[in-house]
Amino acid sequence: MAPVAGPSGEIALLKQLRDDQGRWEASVKINSQAVPIYKVEHKEEKTTCYIEAVEDAEFTVTFMKAKMTATDLAAWLKVDGTRVDGFSIPIHDMGGHVDTFEGARISATAIRPFKFAKIALTDEPDMASTSEQVVKNLGTIQIAICRTQILGKSLASAAYSDYKQHVVDEKSKKATMSHSTSYGAAKVKVASGTADSVQYIDPIESPWHTLEFKYRSRALLELENIVKPVNRESNTPEAPTSFTTSPDAGKSASGSNAGRNKRKGSALSLSDSEEDEDIHAKIARLEAENERLRVKNEDVKPKLPKGEPIGKIKHENGRVVLDLLDEDD
Repeated sequence: MAPVAGPSGEIALLKQLRDDQGRWEASVKINSQAVPIYKVEHKEEKTTCYIEAVEDAEFTVTFMKAKMTATDLAAWLKVDGTRVDGFSIPIHDMGGHVDTFEGARISATAIRPFKFAKIALTDEPDMASTSEQVVKNLGTIQIAICRTQILGKSLASAAYSDYKQHVVDEKSKKATMSHSTSYGAAKVKVASGTADSVQYIDPIESPWHTLEFKYRSRALLELENIVKPVNRESNTPEAPTSFTTSPDAGKSASGSNAGRNKRKGSALSLSDSEEDEDIHAKIARLEAENERLRVKNEDVKPKLPKGEPIGKIKHENGRVVLDLLDEDD
């Protein structure tokens, strides 16, 4: 899917992630506004993209069936590899109905909203998550779509959990990881009390198709050339950088560094490789440039002609003295 040019020729940012057949679409929203998506890739049974993780921002996830399907469907939301909530979608849904995942349900009357947060690291293995699914899928928001057969309605019965941000062993963290999902204060949202009883055609852990958002800090997205650096003096938004439908098109930012030797280090990288050291240097340069531009905007000093001294130079008692008084000859 190519980016679309607006009436004045500018490139419109994509905000809906769709599979290559246009059967369904999803978005991540902050303050009810869908965030831009970048580097859309269509692979076998999976469609992926990148989004910016806005630190401390609460977000929701929407899903919509866009075309008729031959079976009923179930759409399950997974955040950082953890299954959080799901919707049942009947075959007679002609498309157009939007389901919204607002947070993780902690009781029959309350949810905790999703929230982008800095990745939580520990150097104590006993405190870290040992789930392979969590470590493998940290920094992702996934919607797993399964074919089902709805058998009827039943009373909802669920065992609730108090969802918390995953803590990761810093030795296992990838250099291209920056954020994970935490959960905000509880909000009142009463569950319906009933649920569809379904028979799965596709197992939940082996879905028919998956829509995946990989969320990263702005700095990492720029360093990986997933987004163009923002002109911080004009705040001009960037356009999506690349789109492909090839199953073998480019490795993701998270996958490109997997399997390397790790060591303790900063919150951005634990790898000994030269490439990850280069990432450190690039991040430092980017942060320095941001600070330089900030200072420049706050304190614009008058420019002076090059090569001309300020004041007059005099020699007194063997010393060189700079006279700043503006005297007429």
